Amino acid sequence: MKRILIVLLTLAVLLTTVAVPTLAQEETTQEETERELVSIADDATTVELNGVTYQVVRTKAEFLAMKPNDEYVANFILANDIDFGNEELKAQMGTSDEPSTPGVVNAGNKLHNFILEGNGHRIFNLKLNFTASGSGLFPTATYRTLTIRHLTVETDATFGAEKCGVLFGSIPKDARETLLEDVTIKGTISSSSSKCGAFIGSYDNSANESTNKLTFSGCAMKAQIDAGAIQTGGYVGFLSGTGTVSFTDCSVDAQITAGNNRIGGYVGSLNGTGEVSFANCTSAGEMTGTGGKWFSGFVSAIYTTCNVTFTDCTNEMNLNGNQKNGGFIGGCSSASNATPTVTFRRCVNRGSVTGTGSYQGGFVGEVGNNKSTTAYQLSFYACTNLGSVTGSNQSGGMVGIVADKNLDVLFSDCANVGTVKATSEETKYTGGYIGRVYDGAKSLTYTRCLSAGTIDAPKGITYSTDYNDDVKCVLTDCYDLSGISTNRKGDSNEVSEERMRSGEVTFLLRSAQKAAGVSEAERFGQTIGAERIPLIGGKAVYEHEFDGRKYYSGNESATVIQPEEENRAKAYYQTMQASDGTQSVRIVICMDGAYLNEIEALSLEVVFGTATGGKKLTADLEDVHFWRSILAAGELAQAADGCVLMAFVVEGIPADAWNGELSVSMTVTGSERAMASYTLTTAD
Repeated sequence: MKRILIVLLTLAVLLTTVAVPTLAQEETTQEETERELVSIADDATTVELNGVTYQVVRTKAEFLAMKPNDEYVANFILANDIDFGNEELKAQMGTSDEPSTPGVVNAGNKLHNFILEGNGHRIFNLKLNFTASGSGLFPTATYRTLTIRHLTVETDATFGAEKCGVLFGSIPKDARETLLEDVTIKGTISSSSSKCGAFIGSYDNSANESTNKLTFSGCAMKAQIDAGAIQTGGYVGFLSGTGTVSFTDCSVDAQITAGNNRIGGYVGSLNGTGEVSFANCTSAGEMTGTGGKWFSGFVSAIYTTCNVTFTDCTNEMNLNGNQKNGGFIGGCSSASNATPTVTFRRCVNRGSVTGTGSYQGGFVGEVGNNKSTTAYQLSFYACTNLGSVTGSNQSGGMVGIVADKNLDVLFSDCANVGTVKATSEETKYTGGYIGRVYDGAKSLTYTRCLSAGTIDAPKGITYSTDYNDDVKCVLTDCYDLSGISTNRKGDSNEVSEERMRSGEVTFLLRSAQKAAGVSEAERFGQTIGAERIPLIGGKAVYEHEFDGRKYYSGNESATVIQPEEENRAKAYYQTMQASDGTQSVRIVICMDGAYLNEIEALSLEVVFGTATGGKKLTADLEDVHFWRSILAAGELAQAADGCVLMAFVVEGIPADAWNGELSVSMTVTGSERAMASYTLTTAD
C-alpha cells in the first residue's frame, strides 16, 4: 500500500548583486582625462570657479613659469592635459628671487596661498631627477595654504637626496593647511636617500599650532617604487608634527622593492604628538624586501606620542621581508611619558605577511613602550585578519609581539581567520591573535572574539589567542575552532567545524553583541550554507526551535508547515544564498517516531516551478528532481521527544531561473497508521 503526500512551498528569493573592486594598475583611460570641472574658452586667460579667480595654464612653459601675484596669491587651473616630453627636470636651487626650498616650478619665495586646480586633467611624460635636499615639483616656502586637486601626474622620478617628493619635497613648519584632493600619481619612483615619498618627501609642522592640517582626500598612488633608503612612503616619507593629518578615501596600488628600514605603503616613518587618521583607505600590490625591517601596507614605523586611528580600512598588499612586518603597521612605540593610542575599527587585512625573521603580524608586527611609564593603548574593534602570516618565531594573526612594559591591548568583536605559520624549529611563541607577550604588558582583553585560522608551528605550544601566563588576560564570550592547532592552550570556547557552519556560533556572538549595544555594522554575520565561519558585517543569523532541536537561518521568522492536529509530521524550510549567486533550499521534516518500524520505504522528490512570465528553467534544471531513500541512507535523526528528523539541501538553483515555487513530495510505503502519522498534505 502506498500514498503520495505533497507540500507546496512558496519561497521569497532575495537577489543580490555584489560589485567587487579591482585595485590592479591600469593605463590612463580616456574617461580619467575627461573629468573637467569647467570648460575653458580657447582665448581665456582667467576663469572663475566656485568664487575663485584662476590663471589658465595650457602649456609646459606656462606651467613651469607659475608665480604668485603681488599679494603672494597663486591660483592656477589647467585647460588641458600637458605633455612634458620626458625632458629631465631638476629642482632649481634657491636664489634671492627664488624659493628657499628647491622646486621645478619657479613660484617665488613668498608663496602665501597656492591652489592648483587640475580640472580633471593630467601632466604626463614628467621626468624628474632630484639631487638637492627638499626637492619637489613645487617649492614649499609657504606661510598659509597649499592646495592641489583633480590632477593626475604620470612621472618617472629619481630621488638622489633626502626629503624629496614628486609634488613637494619638504613642507616646513610654516604651512598652516595643505590639501591634496583627488590627486593621482602614476609611474616609477626610485629613491636612494631618506625621507622620500610619492606626494611629499617630509612634512613637519612641529613648531606651529596644533590646528595645522595636512589632508589627503580621494587620492591614489599607482606606482612602481624602488625604495633604497630608510623612511620611504607611498604618500609621505617622513611625517611629524603637532597638528592633524588625515587620509580619507585614498588608495595605494603599488609594486614596491624595499631595500632599507621603514618602508610603508602610505607613510615611511611617523613621529609627532598630533592626531593622524586613516578612513576608508586601501592598500594593494606587493612589497618585497631586499634588506631592512619594518615593512607595512600603511605605516612602517610609529615612534610617537600622537593618536593614530584606522577606520574602515583594508590592506591587500602582500608583504615579504625580514622582520617586524605588519599589514597596517610594521612597529610602533611610545617616544616619551605620554599616553598615545593606536585604534583600529572595522579594518580588514587580506594581504599575506611573510618574513624570514620574527615579529610578523596581520595588522602590527611589533608593539613596544620602552620609553614610557604610562599606558600605551592598542585597540581593535570589529577587525578581521584573513591573510596568512608566516615568520620564524613570535608571530600572530593580529600582532607579532607585545614587548616592553605598560601596554594595554584590547580586542573587541574581532576575528582571525588567516593561517599563522612559524618556520623555525626552535619556535616557542605562535598565536592566533598575538605571537608573544612580554611580562611587562599591563593587560590583554578579548571580548566576543573568534579564532578560526590554522596555527602551524613545528615545536612549542600554540595559542588560540596569545601567549603569556604572567600577564592579566581576560576573555569573554570568545570562541576558537577545534583543530586549528595541535598543542592548543587557551581559555576560549572550543567549538567544532559543524557548529561553526551551522550558524550557532554566529548567533551566540550576535546575541552577546546585541546585549552590549554593538552596532549592526560591527556584528558578526554568516550566510549559512555558503560561509563556514562568522565574519564581521555578514548576514544576520536567527535561532529557531523545531520539535526540540535548534536550527539557525538567515530568516528572522522560520516557516513551519503545520499539519492536521492529530498528525505529527511538520516541515521547516529556509532559503540560502550561495557565494556564486545561486540559491539553495534546506528542508527539515519531522515525523512521529512511534511507527518507524512499520515504514517499509520512504523517499522524497523536489520539483521546481517554472519561472515567471512563462520562462522555463535552464536546461540543467529542467524537470529537476531530488530523490533520497532515507531508510537506506541511514540518515534519520532521533529527537528527544521521539520525533524523527530528516534534513536535506537542494543546491545550485540559478536565482534568475526560478520563481520561488517548489513542491516537496514524500512517498511512504508501510502500514496505514504509519502513513497516516506522517501525513503532511494528501494529494488527490
